[in-house]
Amino acid sequence: MKSIKNKQNLIILALVLIGATYLASKPVNAQVSLICNATCTGDDQCATGFCDFGLCRSKFCPSDTSCMCSEASGTPICFSDYQDNATTGSAASTPATISGVAFVDINDDCIYNGTDFLAPDPTASTLTRTSPVLCMPWSNGPVSGASYSFNNLSCFDGITGEGTYSLNVLVNSDYIVTSACGGNDTSSYTKNGIVVTSGDNVTANTPLSPAPNAWVQGMGTDVYIAGNIQLDIPSSAVNNYFINHATSIDPGVVITGGTIDLGTGGAAYSKFDWNAQGYIMAESALTYQYFVDNLVTTGKIDQTLTVDSMDGLFPTSVSDLNNWYTDDLIAYKITPASGTLTINKALLSTNANVPGKMIVIVDGDVVINTEIALDSELISGYGTLNEGFLLVIATADIKVNDTIGTSDFTDESPNIEGAFLAGGDFIVENNPASPLRLNIAGSVVTGLSTTGSYQSARSHPDNETYPADYLSFNPQLILNVPTQISTPLYTWKEVR
Repeated sequence: MKSIKNKQNLIILALVLIGATYLASKPVNAQVSLICNATCTGDDQCATGFCDFGLCRSKFCPSDTSCMCSEASGTPICFSDYQDNATTGSAASTPATISGVAFVDINDDCIYNGTDFLAPDPTASTLTRTSPVLCMPWSNGPVSGASYSFNNLSCFDGITGEGTYSLNVLVNSDYIVTSACGGNDTSSYTKNGIVVTSGDNVTANTPLSPAPNAWVQGMGTDVYIAGNIQLDIPSSAVNNYFINHATSIDPGVVITGGTIDLGTGGAAYSKFDWNAQGYIMAESALTYQYFVDNLVTTGKIDQTLTVDSMDGLFPTSVSDLNNWYTDDLIAYKITPASGTLTINKALLSTNANVPGKMIVIVDGDVVINTEIALDSELISGYGTLNEGFLLVIATADIKVNDTIGTSDFTDESPNIEGAFLAGGDFIVENNPASPLRLNIAGSVVTGLSTTGSYQSARSHPDNETYPADYLSFNPQLILNVPTQISTPLYTWKEVR
């Protein structure tokens, strides 16, 4: 692992307007009759002669123009546009406007004033109409920029004179809408039920606060970084360590070729503060070519493939499992036709179960689209044997999909188990609209082919307390290393 990038660069967060809403202030015309908003099944039931949308102006009150109906063009009409001048039939509706800005609230007063500044890019907003139903579906956006204005809103309910909208604003992920300003302390918040009537100008702004930084934590493991380590572990973290530890078990050691900066929250390297800075380790012999030489050239590869997916390559029957355990190891060398291999869930499982030993050597990129479990019971009744081992080696990057993880930010249960060796970077993607914590039980190594780093975009609403990425030591990977890739150690002793 060459470096850790804790700054979240890939995140786009969803925020929405917080501000005033307005109720209809105009009286409903006395001539409006509910019978005019009549349901229809045929054109002969309508004064207009058209029943295009299941609602029309009843032929029993054709002179009343203050109700919903249809017209020959097939365009839905809300006749509250005419309710102020129903006796003359002339249009009196004035379009409404919803506008505002997304701003960083320096004073924490939820009010946009001279000390605040507009949200930085990227920012985009979308307005969606939620009523009246006759004018739906309708939306406008996304519109780029921290300032937004949606004009010419001219569809209103024929009885209430109102139109309702939902406004979604996507802003830079360094900020959130706090509960103090009507948000929910997340970067994904939607404001529904914005009400306008004819002629309204609704101003609704989105006050933002800096989001707490996401951070990475290890559990009982060593961490080696050839470059510098820079994290911002908050003082409010449940375990204020870079490397945490289980009860009665010592933590690992933080080793870096440069320096270590854990931020201003007073975090320690571990409970013993074990660390070695400015230490350059010898270049590892465990390269891509090492595994190719040990497996391919010695005939220990089961298949050499050009597929783009691991679909169908996981055992799916008792017979497959028997063969797996008998052969001790399943090994694949894959050169994806597209340049990228995807790992998806096994056919008979909710994840990718690896109850035996498996090595996947990939000449290209790898994308993990599923949770991966060692020793899970693949087939009902067959049990688990604690013999699971997975090693994935890629000449390029290894990427974890943003759907992998847990929404319980206190949960330390592994989402992915195995050893992952990337020739380039190990990349963890994030979905700000559905943030997840990622727990890896195993090993991550980067930069085997060139330079590389652990790059995580993960962030969640409880960054101030729990890590977004959690990497724990998995002794099973050591105990179950296949003999085909292990190196025997010899002790020489002279015998006389």
